Amino acid sequence: MYYVFSDESGQTGNGYDDVAQPVLCQTAIIVDSENILTIEAETNKILAKFDLSESQEIHAHPCLLGKDIFRRFDKEQRHELLKEFIKKNLRYIFKIHYMGMLKPFVNEEVREKASKSGLYPFMQGFIWLIVIIDKYFEHILKKNYMYFFDTTTSYSKQIKKAISILKNVSNESLKIKCLLSDPQEIDSKDSRIIQLADTIGYYLNRHRQFEVQTFNHRESLDKHKDKVFEIFNLIKPKFLDFIRDELLTKIDWLALQNYDFIKI
Repeated sequence: MYYVFSDESGQTGNGYDDVAQPVLCQTAIIVDSENILTIEAETNKILAKFDLSESQEIHAHPCLLGKDIFRRFDKEQRHELLKEFIKKNLRYIFKIHYMGMLKPFVNEEVREKASKSGLYPFMQGFIWLIVIIDKYFEHILKKNYMYFFDTTTSYSKQIKKAISILKNVSNESLKIKCLLSDPQEIDSKDSRIIQLADTIGYYLNRHRQFEVQTFNHRESLDKHKDKVFEIFNLIKPKFLDFIRDELLTKIDWLALQNYDFIKI
């Protein structure tokens, strides 16, 4: 059985023009259920190496800022902890899929269409994320999956409603068919893979700001550029690829952009 765990980075509300957090990144990690306990054990070894308790959560933002228990480490040690957390567990991850929305670049037409359907940046990204993942399971893996998301998200009701609508939508190229049950909320303290999604998403968020050449990112990001690209290059081989994985012809991309098939 495959499990999908997701978390977001850069979610600051329903607006598109947040200067401090211009990218909303939603990251989904696909794992074989048999590897979940292995990831837990591998993470415990990393925590022991850094003299941290097995109950310690690993999240990118507090770690890199040196908050709470992480203040005992210098900047390089904090980066190495996160790098090791990702690198050691990548071997047990099947695929990673993410949607990195550069919010200020979403044009007015798309904003208006999404708004008419009751959608704002988070739910726009989520719908793209879940449709693409489901079509990957339907056409490539030909298997079912379970979906878990961080219980701290404020969009729990909308996520569940969107899934319900997508399971019954008439457009077969958008219809969710492989999700076994309703999406499940899970507290990050109970899931190392939610913590992994958070950490990986943090770096994908920053990479997206460098990736779009016409976007003027904050200068303060420049000092982290090498580390951001180092982590990005580690995780890139695990990405779900539309072309390589033959998904381009399996999804109604035009309808997905119009949002007229869903109303939250």
